[in-house]
Amino acid sequence: MILQFKVQIKYTKPTVLRRLQVEDQTTFNDFHKVLQIAFDWEDSHLHGYQMKKVEGRSVNDVSIGLDDGEEFGLLQFSQFDELEEKLADWFLMERDKGIYTYDFGDNWEHEIVLEKILQPKENVFYPHCLKAVEIAPEEDSRGMEEWREPVEMNELTSQVNEKLKPLTKLPKSQLEDSNVWKQLIEKMKELNAATPWSWIYDDQVFIVEDPITKEKLFVSVLGGAGQEFGLAVYIGQEGYRSLKNIMENKMSTDELVLVQRSILASFVDRGELESDDYSLLKKLGMSFRGKKQWPQFRSFKPGDYPWSIDEEEVRLLVVAIEQTLVMLRKVKAGLMVPVFLEDEEFFARVLLNDGTWGDDSISVREIEVNSRQTELELYISEIELKRVKNLPANNMLVEFDVFHMMLPVQPVPDARPYFPLMVVAMDAQEGLAIHQNMYEGKNRAEIIQLGFIEMMMVLGNIPSEVWVKEETYKLLQPLLKKIKVNVVQVEELQQVDQLKAFLIEMNR
Repeated sequence: MILQFKVQIKYTKPTVLRRLQVEDQTTFNDFHKVLQIAFDWEDSHLHGYQMKKVEGRSVNDVSIGLDDGEEFGLLQFSQFDELEEKLADWFLMERDKGIYTYDFGDNWEHEIVLEKILQPKENVFYPHCLKAVEIAPEEDSRGMEEWREPVEMNELTSQVNEKLKPLTKLPKSQLEDSNVWKQLIEKMKELNAATPWSWIYDDQVFIVEDPITKEKLFVSVLGGAGQEFGLAVYIGQEGYRSLKNIMENKMSTDELVLVQRSILASFVDRGELESDDYSLLKKLGMSFRGKKQWPQFRSFKPGDYPWSIDEEEVRLLVVAIEQTLVMLRKVKAGLMVPVFLEDEEFFARVLLNDGTWGDDSISVREIEVNSRQTELELYISEIELKRVKNLPANNMLVEFDVFHMMLPVQPVPDARPYFPLMVVAMDAQEGLAIHQNMYEGKNRAEIIQLGFIEMMMVLGNIPSEVWVKEETYKLLQPLLKKIKVNVVQVEELQQVDQLKAFLIEMNR
């Protein structure tokens, strides 16, 4: 398996991070070599690891380092030898976290967060850098306000991958071994023949637990209305929140496309296929006849343009369809699938300890609690916090919001386009724009916090009240614990909503 990490140097401004993919059997010592190359360090100082979260639970005083008899720094506390410990032993679930400290004098702390557990991709060399943001500070500088030459993100990413080449190897493609694409098409044929939409409505949502990552997949059968036939699979907590937004009908279609995390497997007419869809089926030697018979697949990720599914999403769909077919047999035998937003439990298919699949019941309350427990981070440096604290107050009422622009950008040819985020602050009384800025990143919490700080720096003071919507209020909490700003949660932002409507109309 492949582990995808976000590695970010703490306490630096601007943010310095690398998004890295490495094999799960990599030792911590070999990962140290990857990190040295990724951040362009010189490996001339001591280093060590401390685990902070393992298998979803916080841990304390767990250190991993070199057992070489040193008696200073972290090494004297190291409980585990990094030459023997493997990443897969400690990073078991998404959001498991550790700290890699390099140079115990300057104390460069790198926060390591496991983002995804993936199948290896065909023709991708690992370790692989997906994203490199900003050059790391010079060693022995402590990063104190030194000037760093700006480097464009894609260029820097390419440079990192070039330097990683001596460490890379091409893993054998599991996609090639199992021909999982063909398996998916065959499963789609079974799904179509079973006509689950004749037995289940789209609001009878059930759970399939991914046997590898243990992430919950929320599955909805489409077709009860006789318009769109197939399966929608909402992935993890992010998927659950987007499914809830859809079912509660609180967002426009455009907004739903921008925020949902799901995979759509549908049956369409031949004329609805795009060239890539048809080429895939032709390559597999597949052909279909009749209306709503051609399989089509789409990936939805928050902030990204709808796109073709990747190999990991293929695997998830195969699992979801297999268990949907099992569940359908149970429905025909009398099982009543609970209705989303009405019933208090989900019907679930889970992999048992003996390796077989079984039925389970998972409460809506448990899902809701887990959805609210997403860890919130502070992305603002102490220097910026100090600057804001020194600003005077005024009597202005401000509406503050962040939203996606409906103009997708594609900085890398053939890569998946994304919708940039715009931060807007409006004078609530005068209706004038106080501050607006567009951001290329996808980390909504980071962008909201940065935009909030920038708004006050542009104003040169702290407003008497700042009105925000529920999600923005939540993501601002780590920042609001550090600075005194009167932020009020409201249902709607009249001035901002008028601006958004204008921008949408302009871009049609």
